[in-house]
Amino acid sequence: MNLSAIDDLKPYAVGLAQQLIQFPTENPPGRDYHNCAEFLKKECETLGLETEIVQVEATDRYNVLAWTSTRKTDLHFHCHYDVVPAGHGWAYNPFSGSIVDGTLYGRGSSDMKGGIAAVFTALKAVQNLEDISISVSLTPDEETGGALGAEYVVKNQLVDTKMAVLPEPTGLKTMFNACKGALWVQVTVHGEAGHPSVKGLGVNAFDRMVVIASRLQKLKEIVEHKKSALHSYPEGGEWANLTLGGRCSSGEAVNAVPGQALFTIDRRTLPEEDLETAQQEIRECIGKDAEITVLMEARPFHIDEQTDVCQLLNTASETVMRTSVNCALCPGFLDARHFVHAGIPCVTWGPGIYGNAHISNEFIRIEDMMTAAKVFYVMATTTT
Repeated sequence: MNLSAIDDLKPYAVGLAQQLIQFPTENPPGRDYHNCAEFLKKECETLGLETEIVQVEATDRYNVLAWTSTRKTDLHFHCHYDVVPAGHGWAYNPFSGSIVDGTLYGRGSSDMKGGIAAVFTALKAVQNLEDISISVSLTPDEETGGALGAEYVVKNQLVDTKMAVLPEPTGLKTMFNACKGALWVQVTVHGEAGHPSVKGLGVNAFDRMVVIASRLQKLKEIVEHKKSALHSYPEGGEWANLTLGGRCSSGEAVNAVPGQALFTIDRRTLPEEDLETAQQEIRECIGKDAEITVLMEARPFHIDEQTDVCQLLNTASETVMRTSVNCALCPGFLDARHFVHAGIPCVTWGPGIYGNAHISNEFIRIEDMMTAAKVFYVMATTTT
């Protein structure tokens, strides 16, 4: 196994990552998806992969699928090409792909266009793609839950594989074999608008909201004493969470009794919990005093460290980095959940730093990207 051949592909890997960063695929709202998907399709074809684009009906969402010889494969690489909005505070153009001292800067460099470049570099290093059994999906909308990306691909059985890997940023030393779940809820409290100059005119929805929120604060204290038995990376993610008021609004004007108020709840569940129970606790706490709308549900998961995909990644890591990779719980929710709940064992591992993903001046170290490419190459060439 000649891993030095991958070192020779560094210009390709860096150039590809830069080109991907230059597509401003910000989500929301979902910019430049079609152009990026077409570029990825052509790149897959250049590598020698069979490729197609599947457009989600009546949307501008495009899923790119590629495979070696048959669509039923031993190993699948799942990637997302959308990124969070660039925001402010950058020292470099967030969509230029600037390189400074061996570090590539740009929105999506770490999450996860550098990971995509690592996968493609690994496949480019394979002399004969017919000798391996690999498929790849490149999807949108991961940053907003993945309903029209990973979830769509899995639900419509567009991927048929024994195991999957997501090249999200984990710092190379950690693989996520578990992730927390999420329940996003909007609570709408109704009152009756009125003029504030006369006592008793109107029913203040804000006052009602405060009472409900105070009850939820007591539930929050109970929830946040729950701790997973799994190790979390980064530390602190092993605790359950309940966050109130990520969005909050009330009334229409200063000089009016608010007739409606609303706020959101973000409940993060542990793999040992289930979403149904978490939702029931919230409903019981609120009672009939408000309207409850579920905005998003993401089920947690945990796969055993002895699962084949975990063992394959560790074997490849030991070959390339001379060390194994620690299994950990991801505090966020991952596209991997869609695969796991469909019966496809899936882990998340890749170049880039987890806490660096959505910040200004997001970056990836080029050497880390090349190390990941070597690990992916070993995985791809030893599954058959």
